[in-house]
Amino acid sequence: MKRPGKIQSILLDYWEEYSQKHIVRTTEHLNVMKVLACRTPLLGKHVYKCNNCDYEIEVSHSCKSRFCSVCGVIATENWIAERFNILLDCGYHHVVVTVPAVFRYMIKMYRTDSLNLFSKCVADTIFRWAKQKGFEPGMVSFYHSFGSNLQFHPHFHFLVTAGGLTNFGKWKNHYSKMPPNILGDIFKAKFSAGIKNILRSKLKEKSTKNKKHNNKIYKAIYQTKTAFEKHWQFFTEAITRKGDYTMLYCVRYVKKMIISEKRIYSYDKQNKTVTFLSGKKEVLVYNVMKFIKCIVQHIPEKNFKHIKYYGLYANKSKKKYQIAKRYFKPFHQHGNKLTWKMRQFCRDGVDPFRCPICKTKMELKTIVYPLKSMYRMRLIDMLSIYDIAIQTKIKFDYG
Repeated sequence: MKRPGKIQSILLDYWEEYSQKHIVRTTEHLNVMKVLACRTPLLGKHVYKCNNCDYEIEVSHSCKSRFCSVCGVIATENWIAERFNILLDCGYHHVVVTVPAVFRYMIKMYRTDSLNLFSKCVADTIFRWAKQKGFEPGMVSFYHSFGSNLQFHPHFHFLVTAGGLTNFGKWKNHYSKMPPNILGDIFKAKFSAGIKNILRSKLKEKSTKNKKHNNKIYKAIYQTKTAFEKHWQFFTEAITRKGDYTMLYCVRYVKKMIISEKRIYSYDKQNKTVTFLSGKKEVLVYNVMKFIKCIVQHIPEKNFKHIKYYGLYANKSKKKYQIAKRYFKPFHQHGNKLTWKMRQFCRDGVDPFRCPICKTKMELKTIVYPLKSMYRMRLIDMLSIYDIAIQTKIKFDYG
């Protein structure tokens, strides 16, 4: 088990206090529990032993959470290894779509429904434009939930092929820029109508006794009617042949923690402050409670897909995709997923399963499985991580 990073240390010290003062979603609790238990005996381990000299090593299990700064990096690398072998090496439109600030509260209330509506409206708008041009494109959407200061700012990045297949199975190039004003107005109408339908359906589901919640929904419906004149963004970037670089930019904020450990300059436990570098290269100082709120509010609901595929890249269009491959090959090969052994070898240049004493290959001795009930533990019980760390003689540096 490794020494915990700054984010893990902050959660270990203040998550219990934060959860008592704020309403915590189930998915927030689950993912924080995973991060706190990541690479500890709570999640189990593999034990390898040398048959000659009885030398042993323990490989602790990881949490596989998108909220974890370490596991998220591995998930990003795995996605690149898998999906870059599928995406076509052609020109791409880069589309960025945001909604006015009045919708952010609505999206927070019903995240899955509203975000699925968000991406679907953008995709339908682009499909409508492409159909008028006479082709079907391939699209990949990436959901980003934050701005430069870690506040909640939901928006989507769409990568759209600069052209597509016609009804006759031929590839048609289209390098003209998308009209943002026209497509933006279509998207406004679609999203505004859709979000009102979601709010009205939720209003019917809720009990009329909960007047406070109903009043919020009524207010949100009224704001939807007036939001058409607010600031919307339907940004269409010029055609780029470097679609792989754009995808790397989009995916690196999807599969991992919204802020890396390197951007956190200091964590002052006594003064309860966190100093970090914002996306605009500004040094910000947040109170610990505010910092925790900023990072946990971006944890998605269970089974929500941050990356979606449309058109030629959709699963239902496999035959069309094979036809498109005749015109453009996929991006350069990035290889297969790296196992733990491969990652350790790339980092240290040494086979981790080779005994350092007698130079023979170690074999798997035992597998310790995680506690089935660990995710149902009370928050305060997670402090047992400290006791486990002491028992395994691991020194932590808290702060």
